[in-house]
Amino acid sequence: MTESIDDKGNEAIRHRAYMIWLDEGQPDGRAEDHWHQAVAENQEETERRDRPGSPTDQMADKPRHSPRQSATAIRSQTIANGDV
Repeated sequence: MTESIDDKGNEAIRHRAYMIWLDEGQPDGRAEDHWHQAVAENQEETERRDRPGSPTDQMADKPRHSPRQSATAIRSQTIANGDV
């Protein structure tokens, strides 16, 4: 089965919303806020990438990073330091 563009977009938004949830400490009752934030970030990235004169090819190959350190990275660092 092939995935449509909408499915890929929704999956990217779903993943970003999940990462925001992790970054914020997994709070209850904020799923809709996280979804809207992920949609807004996705839209901003799309507009920036599609802007005339933008380095579209360069941005498409780079991974997307949160401005904050991800919860997974923090957990990995904590475990590596033996702070568990």
